[in-house]
Amino acid sequence: MSNQPYLRYFGLARAPFSIAPDPRFLYLGDRHREALANLVWGLNTDGGFVVLTGEVGTGKTTLSRSLLGRVPKNTDIAYVINPRLSARELLATVCEELGDPPVADEVSSKHLVDRINQLLLTAHARARRTVLVIDEAQSLSRDVLEQIRLLTNLETNERKLLQVVLIGQPELDVMLRRPDLRQLAQRITARYHLEPLQLSDLSECVRHRLKVAGAVRNPFTLFGLLNLYRLSRGIPRLANVIADRALLGGYALDRERIGAGIVQRAAREIAGTPAQRSLLPLATATGLLLVAVAGVGWVTLTDGELPTLTGSAESRSLHEAAVDPIASQVVTVDAVRAAEPDSITETATLPTQATEIETAEPEQAPVVAMLWDPDSETSRHAFQGVIDRWFVPIEVENAGQICNQVGRVGLDCLELETTWDELRALDLPAVLHLEGDNGPDRLALVAMADRRVQLATDDGLRWQSLDDVTRRWTGAATVVWQLPPGYRQPLRSGNRGESVRWLRRQLAEAGHPSSGRADEFDASLERAVRDFQARNSLTVDGIAGPLTWIHLQRGTGVGIPSLTSEESG
Repeated sequence: MSNQPYLRYFGLARAPFSIAPDPRFLYLGDRHREALANLVWGLNTDGGFVVLTGEVGTGKTTLSRSLLGRVPKNTDIAYVINPRLSARELLATVCEELGDPPVADEVSSKHLVDRINQLLLTAHARARRTVLVIDEAQSLSRDVLEQIRLLTNLETNERKLLQVVLIGQPELDVMLRRPDLRQLAQRITARYHLEPLQLSDLSECVRHRLKVAGAVRNPFTLFGLLNLYRLSRGIPRLANVIADRALLGGYALDRERIGAGIVQRAAREIAGTPAQRSLLPLATATGLLLVAVAGVGWVTLTDGELPTLTGSAESRSLHEAAVDPIASQVVTVDAVRAAEPDSITETATLPTQATEIETAEPEQAPVVAMLWDPDSETSRHAFQGVIDRWFVPIEVENAGQICNQVGRVGLDCLELETTWDELRALDLPAVLHLEGDNGPDRLALVAMADRRVQLATDDGLRWQSLDDVTRRWTGAATVVWQLPPGYRQPLRSGNRGESVRWLRRQLAEAGHPSSGRADEFDASLERAVRDFQARNSLTVDGIAGPLTWIHLQRGTGVGIPSLTSEESG
């Protein structure tokens, strides 16, 4: 039994998210079942190669073990898990895997090939088939691959004597397309690229593992599962590592329910990154955040390129080579060219004017769930509570339209995942995204004092314990901030215009003067931006995006509401 301290707390008999290939925890999603069907079909052909590729952690090894468990009883398996071998060493390994005793180092490759041929003929005479499985095959050298191809030449008048299964990362597929390996490529009878899990499969996988581990209920909330999918991007191994750490975090915090915030912290701890949060731009100009039950993507803007539906920058740091599960879905944003990595792993705010967003049609399923209902009373009251702090003549009728409305009075929305400390630093009223007993909920945060927060509800203002709100808070929030004059997108070196002039003036007032043309973003202004960012614990990149502007306005602006402006009660 595992010695994980959280087992008894959550009523588990064993750790449900161990990355050890325990067959009891095997869960085959739609893509894994499809891959398995293709591989089984390939093995039922006479000889040749079967190729399985996939990114690190997508379940290739687990799938290969499942495959080997489904081969007929009259099949002998030679399994090679260390492909960094010379051609001779590989031949010797195959001999040993097929039951031959180890050979001396001076034995030649020809002798080993002859011995393998004899072993294959003996197996064939006994009506047995032989399969050679090579894991991490992307590490094979060209010479070793050629030797493997030559082994598949061993045959009788009736059939090939050896079937080869190559399992590896996407580099394997690239390597097999090389012209000098075309003879091998022509012998591939089945190939499959294993994609990450969809959201529905990941959710079922979590439930399956918890059930096998002895759980009587699923501690992960809807928002917890959504965040687990977003941060792991459907990569099973990564999801298991994050989920395991999240259970430990829930135990440490005495939380029986694992929400988005705990999952976020677990992912951050695993990545070894500082206390940062990903800022998520509004999914559409109306501020709706949509999630498909199958095949979910999050809109993330990255520096210097058009956005794609992908995981956050933080999830990329968790798994350097992880593939984007829906990279074919591209968002085109006409009026937005770049986001700002202005930390807290900052992306960008979508402009409120002349912005058109088109999202590719999902391949698997249409959007069938919304994280919040813009027509609900709680959504309207929450956004009205924040808007009222700006003293602008706007009455919220539909929360989904509020970001368009505030743009007419020089304001904008910024959707983010954050912490209480970061909200204190931003010092702006915010709509908190909560997990209510009856589903998603929204409340307006209008003041903070010590371990209490003041919320604007339909029943008026009330102070509440920070711990009580934390238990329901998903870690997501929406703030309304004031747009600088002429601002359309994050400013960087080379930009010109009124917003650059305003930036230079505000930085000077904040104690960071610069020289040069007033309306040109030059090297001197970039240094001033970097100095200001360093002073305010922002990512020092010299780009003035929403967080830089908000912190700058906090020190120099007027008429901006504050979380510390209310009485502490």
